[in-house]
Amino acid sequence: QDMAWKLETDVLWTAPYQTLATVVLGWIVAATLWRLMISKPPPSSHPLACWPVPFIGSMLNFIVFVSEMSKLDKERPWEAIIGLQKQLGRTFRMPFLFEEAYTIVGKEGLKIGLTCKTEDGERVLEVQSQPGIVNIWGKNALSNTEIGERRDRIKKIIHPTLAPRALQAYFAGMTKDVDKWMTKTFGKLPSDGVVRVYEPIRELTMVVPTRMVLGLGEEADEIVARTRHLLIAMWDGTIALPLTALGGDYAKGLAARKELIPVIRELIAQRRKQQAGGEQCGIDMLSQLVRASDEQGKLSEEEIIDQVVVIFLAGYETSVSLIVTALHYLCKPENAGVLAKLRAEQEQYPGVVSYSDVQAMSYLRNTLLECLRLYSPVQQFTKKVIKAFDFDGFTIPAGATFIYHIAASQRNTVEDPDELRPERFDDQASPLHAPYGFTPFAANEFLCPGKGFALLEAGLVVRQLVLAFDMQHACPAPAIRTGG
Repeated sequence: QDMAWKLETDVLWTAPYQTLATVVLGWIVAATLWRLMISKPPPSSHPLACWPVPFIGSMLNFIVFVSEMSKLDKERPWEAIIGLQKQLGRTFRMPFLFEEAYTIVGKEGLKIGLTCKTEDGERVLEVQSQPGIVNIWGKNALSNTEIGERRDRIKKIIHPTLAPRALQAYFAGMTKDVDKWMTKTFGKLPSDGVVRVYEPIRELTMVVPTRMVLGLGEEADEIVARTRHLLIAMWDGTIALPLTALGGDYAKGLAARKELIPVIRELIAQRRKQQAGGEQCGIDMLSQLVRASDEQGKLSEEEIIDQVVVIFLAGYETSVSLIVTALHYLCKPENAGVLAKLRAEQEQYPGVVSYSDVQAMSYLRNTLLECLRLYSPVQQFTKKVIKAFDFDGFTIPAGATFIYHIAASQRNTVEDPDELRPERFDDQASPLHAPYGFTPFAANEFLCPGKGFALLEAGLVVRQLVLAFDMQHACPAPAIRTGG
């Protein structure tokens, strides 16, 4: 009886482990076969990453990913990718969260990432795969909408509200907002002359698009006051690791979106009421979105909501980054010559300027573009591969994550890349003017419709500060930290 009991117990205990071992072995064999079906995978950036072993491979990927992120130079994050490119070539694999990601560094990688197509025009990538952008901005947002009739329909409504004709209509109000902001921020300087500008600039870049592009007028200040903390949480969630279990920034961003939606529904209802009462439809985006829904029956309320979320979010933090980067470089003693040239150009337009005046300020525009080259507000993007494709003799498999690197691909394509030289953009032979040589606002089908608005807003702020003050850094070792 004792032997029978022991034999039965052994069977009961070993059977689950045998089953588990069989399942795990099956996963390993399946994953290995899947890897073998790939004609030739690119080299891996780390010996412990990208193992085709279920669970173990995922955990090793995550451990290596966290380790590499902790060692990243926050002031020059692109250098790590450039270093891997020199070591492995422009096509390689690297750990990304719990999986391996495939990357192509350079204009070719940017072209595939920005068009979602290979050189022969074959569609291989999803339009958008980053969880923060998809889930916090909204699945119906233009940035997340697949290529096709629905995307074309949304673009047809949105693009005219950010086109030059609309910018001219917004210009007087935008100028008034910047003047008001200058008085509020610098009207009474502290005794030590030190002004911390980041938060005031962030508030300005929240108010201006809300007032102009959404057509909220004087109501914009009150709306921004109500939603400011939500917008900050949503942006932080957009760029955070997409992990909800730990209650981090991503989870807070999702919660903030949920809290913002009723505010947007209220704005939509007010605009519908105004239009139903006979009020003339404005050129602003919210009016056009509502009109398209009511008159043409083409947009659902959920589609309108997600476009409004993008207007709230997409411009403010990237515009802050551009303006602060410009001030950072213009305040450095070695860039005194650039500052002098910029000030001389602005002094040619005394007093109140027009929209056409600002468009003619080529050195101001080139300075802003050069600052975008030096520090792109977005370093990289990820997208899912929907169809396997070959590149450089390697195969990028379907289902994999594809990363394209903006800063690592274009920042260092010029001589003396760390120097501020706005004149680079006057040289039509510069690599920056080559196709996909400079893409801070994306390109072609996915060109950011707010490009003109962002440069106009940043230009007005920088112009005012350059004319009003002699500026210098308040801290002894100023630096821009980016890259997470």
